[in-house]
Amino acid sequence: MNQHGYEVIGAEFYATARIVRQPRAEHVLDAAGAFLCARLERLLHEQDQVILGVPGGRSVARIFAALARHQLDWQRVHVFLLDERCVPPGTPESNYGLVQEHLIGPLQQRGTRPGSVHPFAYNAASADQGAQQYTTELASYGLRFDVLLVSMGEDGHVASLFPRHAALRVAERCFIHVHDAPKPPPARISASLPLLRT
Repeated sequence: MNQHGYEVIGAEFYATARIVRQPRAEHVLDAAGAFLCARLERLLHEQDQVILGVPGGRSVARIFAALARHQLDWQRVHVFLLDERCVPPGTPESNYGLVQEHLIGPLQQRGTRPGSVHPFAYNAASADQGAQQYTTELASYGLRFDVLLVSMGEDGHVASLFPRHAALRVAERCFIHVHDAPKPPPARISASLPLLRT
């Protein structure tokens, strides 16, 4: 981390990064969906199952819709949330609700059954325990993601890791309970930075 509390990305990232420019934001999101589908398809040819980590947020709804339009062997794709607001799953603030509406629902309407979507089990009384259980669930698949779809909020947060927040200092590969997020709602579950790097 630099003196401002931000992680400096190494040269290895820039060596493989691609910048995509499109005239409209929707075109960028559609291109991201197509790129993600191509990556998933390639991995499904190489291994038995794929672990996909997905965020919430407004921008990813269009990417989920693009994913739902592609013919993939969705039964072999396991979808985990990178973060979740500590709200009941049926509420509009739920990231799982977003995945359900824009990815799972359209797949089911087409007659495709996704392999497994792993929602965070919300328990208002024990978010710390819920984070541990979600870590254990991902650990049964190797405690790593094969593919990550990551978005960044307008304030610079990724998953529910906010700039200069203490949650950035967690050193373990795990899900953590963030009880004081600077953006409402304050209680959230998030993949730790080391887990996002796997």
